[in-house]
Parts: sequence; C-alpha cells; structure tokens
Amino acid sequence: MSAKDTGADNPWTIILHRLTGVGLSKPCKSQVFALWYKLNNEDVKAAWNMHTEELKNVGEHEVALKEFEEKLDAPISQEPQDLQNIIKPLMDVIVQATGCPVSIYVGGPQPADGGCLHILS
Repeated sequence: MSAKDTGADNPWTIILHRLTGVGLSKPCKSQVFALWYKLNNEDVKAAWNMHTEELKNVGEHEVALKEFEEKLDAPISQEPQDLQNIIKPLMDVIVQATGCPVSIYVGGPQPADGGCLHILS
C-alpha cells in the first residue's frame, strides 16, 4: 500500500491519525434528506418539472405586467365622450348614495387657451 491511500485499511494513515489527529474521517450517517430523496426520487422529479413550468409562467407574467404598466403610463384621452365615461361612474355612485340628481362642473385655467378661465359642464 502507498501512503497516498486514505482509507482506514492503510496502516500509514492510521498511524498518522493517531499521532496528529488528522487524516481519517469517521463514516458519516446519511442525512435524512438524502435518504428521503432516494425513496421519493420520482416524486421529486415530478415536483421539479412542475416548478420549472411555473418559472416559465413567471416570464409570461412579467410580459403581462409590462403591458399593464404601459397602459397605465399611456396618456389619457381628451375626447369629450371618453371624459364623460370617466366621470359617469362617479356620478352614478353619488346618485345611488344620495338619491339626488348630480351635476359636475369643472373650472379653472385652461392651458390650451393661454390660461384663461373656463367652465366645462
């Protein structure tokens, strides 16, 4: 046997270990996870494959999230019909809560007309 053999069957390794305390390592008990993995190998593979599919779905989610943020950052339409559609749900809620007819008047400086005051109804 050569001194490079590190097994417990090598007398040189045993003597070196007795003199210095290094060179040999005790046999280790397998960890519970390793034993469990050997018994449940197929289940682990199936779960891993399902997890990688979920990661692919994360990419799809990121694309959908980006589209959503682009819609939020888009400029608001200034068409009169679109503006009325924005205000109408608010008016409907106020009418339901109070039972009173509702009118909304908006006034203030209008940048498009050089800052002159206007009232829109």
